[in-house]
Amino acid sequence: MYQPKQLGNTGEAQAVQFLRARGYYIRHRQWHCRWGEIDIVAYDPSSRTLVCVEVKYRRTRDSQDEMISWRQRQRLARAIAAYCQAHDYSGAVRCDLVVVFPEGIDQTPNILLQ
Repeated sequence: MYQPKQLGNTGEAQAVQFLRARGYYIRHRQWHCRWGEIDIVAYDPSSRTLVCVEVKYRRTRDSQDEMISWRQRQRLARAIAAYCQAHDYSGAVRCDLVVVFPEGIDQTPNILLQ
């Protein structure tokens, strides 16, 4: 049986494939700062947007609102700001949620704006 960390790594690998298939360039995986971790930092050339991706692996289709708490969203927003500052990036930024299920992947854009 998979441990949570193994499931997370498997889910992130599937999310990377999913994003690359849609034309995204992967810049970083598991980027850390004092505020936490950004699972995947990608660039979407079609919209010229830096996309910070939170990846969740789930066995069932729970409500996506319950997957990321208000506190997690705050920490993620701070981590994204730290990433942009550390990499001197000032362009468009979006935060997406990619949920990996056994039967496939769902993507929800702009999770911090909801």
